[in-house]
Amino acid sequence: MKYIQVDDEGKYLRIRVTDSGIGIAEKDMPRIFERFYRGTTANISSLEGTGLGLAIVKETIDLLKGKIKIESEIGKGTVVTVYLKKTNQAPLVNTVDNQLIKTKTIAHIPAVPTTFDSEKSSKKSNKPRLLIIEDSEDIVSYLKICLEHLWHLKIAKNGKLGIEKATEWIPDIILCDIMMPEVDGYTVLNRLKNNENTNHIPIVMLTAKADDISRVEALKRGADAYLVKPFDKQELIIVLQKLLHQRKVLQKRYSGIRLNYTSKNPMTKKDDAFIQNIIGITLDSNKGIKGVEELCNLIGMSRTQLHNKMKALTGMSTSIFIRSIRLKRAKELLETTERSVKEIAFEIGFNDVSYFIRCFKDEFGQSPSTFKSKDPH
Repeated sequence: MKYIQVDDEGKYLRIRVTDSGIGIAEKDMPRIFERFYRGTTANISSLEGTGLGLAIVKETIDLLKGKIKIESEIGKGTVVTVYLKKTNQAPLVNTVDNQLIKTKTIAHIPAVPTTFDSEKSSKKSNKPRLLIIEDSEDIVSYLKICLEHLWHLKIAKNGKLGIEKATEWIPDIILCDIMMPEVDGYTVLNRLKNNENTNHIPIVMLTAKADDISRVEALKRGADAYLVKPFDKQELIIVLQKLLHQRKVLQKRYSGIRLNYTSKNPMTKKDDAFIQNIIGITLDSNKGIKGVEELCNLIGMSRTQLHNKMKALTGMSTSIFIRSIRLKRAKELLETTERSVKEIAFEIGFNDVSYFIRCFKDEFGQSPSTFKSKDPH
C-alpha cells in the first residue's frame, strides 16, 4: 500500500510504502542499505532478491537530499517512508536559447532509451566483447553501469540463451551466474568448454554460492575465475582485464605463424589442436580448399563463428591467417626444394602467380625469386 502527502510544515513530500510480508530482523536493520546484502529472513522467503533494491533507493534519495526511514516487524511487514525536500527553485536558462529549443530543435531531439539495448551496440566498436549470462535484472543493471564503458556487452537472461548467444557471437569473455532457470551455470560451463567453437573463451563465474564445494566444482568444469556476490567492482574489472591480457599473450603465440603448434601445457593444448587442424586443412593438397567458405564447411563452423574465434586466438581474420600459413609454407619450399616460383604458388593454393609474388613480398619484404637466389641451397 502506498501513501503520498505533504508534511504539516510543507517542507517535505512524504511517500509511505507498506507491505504485509515476512519483515526484517532487527539485527539486519543496520545493513539493509548495503549493496547485495540479504537479510537472514530472506532464507525463508519464496521470493528471491538480489539485495540491490534498497541500496539503489537510498543512493537516489541521498542524491535528492532527502531522507528514508524503515520500520519493520517480523511476521507483520515493513513500512518504508521517504521524505523528499520540496523546493520552488529551478536552474536559470537563457530565454532566447529556450525559445530556440521550443521552435526549432525539440522535434529533432531523439528519445533517450530507458533500457540498454545490447543488440544495437555498434558492430564497429573496438571494445572487447563481454557476454553476461544472468537472470537478475538488478544485477544486470549494475553490471552495465560498471562495465559498458569498457566492454561491448550482450546479455542473456538464462543459461539456455547464454549458450546460444555464446555459440553465435563468440565473445572475448563470458560472465556467468550459477543459479539460473532452464540451464544452470555448471551446464553452461560443460557445454561451452566442450564445444570446439567456444572452448577458448574465458568464463568467469559470478555467483552468490560462496561455499568451497561450489567453487571447486566450477573450477573442475573449466571456469577461469570465480567471484562471489557481493563483489567488488574494481576486483571484477581487474579479473576481466587480466583474462583479456592472457588472450593477448596467446595471440602473440599464434601470430608468429609457425607450421607446427604442439604443447603439453593444458592451458594451450586445445587451442594448439584447433590451430593445427586449420593449418593441416589449409596445406592439405587433397582437400584443396580455395577459401574461407570451404574451410568452414570442413570444420563445421559458420563464417562468423570461425572469424571471431580466429580473431580471439590469433588477432587475425581467417583469410589473413590462411594466406600467412600458405606463404610460410612457400618460404619453406623455396628454401628446401628446386621447384619454380610458379610451381610453388600453385602447390600452396595460389592460382595467380603475380598475386602470389605481391603477397610474398608484402609478407617477407622481398620477392620469391630474390629470396630463392639468396638462399645458400
